[in-house]
Amino acid sequence: MTDSIFQILAIFGALAWLSPLVIPWIKRKIVKSKIAILTDKILEIGYTNYGPILNINFSILVKDKNALIEKINLGLQHENQETHSFSWEWFEEQILQMDVPDYGSMPFKKNQKAVAINAITNILVEKKIGFQSPDFQKKYIDLLLATNETFSNLTKARRCSVASRA
Repeated sequence: MTDSIFQILAIFGALAWLSPLVIPWIKRKIVKSKIAILTDKILEIGYTNYGPILNINFSILVKDKNALIEKINLGLQHENQETHSFSWEWFEEQILQMDVPDYGSMPFKKNQKAVAINAITNILVEKKIGFQSPDFQKKYIDLLLATNETFSNLTKARRCSVASRA
């Protein structure tokens, strides 16, 4: 009987030593990030060679746990119920702003392809994010491939007809 009591006390003692290591690990696994996204009031909406685009300034704040943001999608709905989806393609962040005499303020910016944003707890991340229509991009790629295939077939046929005349 006393052996089992000592075994139980030994287990509790071991758990007391492990709890400072185990409890934070469990907390990291259970706690989810809370992400607050603030947007600018002004949108840049347009149409380019890449199809419909939408650019907006975002501020992202993460609470409770760091977050790796891998994708941002936007959906727009017109008053006539027509909807369009956009996915992020690039983002830009201002690194610094320098005041130059006789010129004024000169911003230095970094622009890169959107892959992921590492948002650290309680640090405000400010970026201008560019969105494009994935539907347009897919149709564009399909059309480009079909055009290249047609061009390739036409040039092969032309080479064959020129070779047969010779």
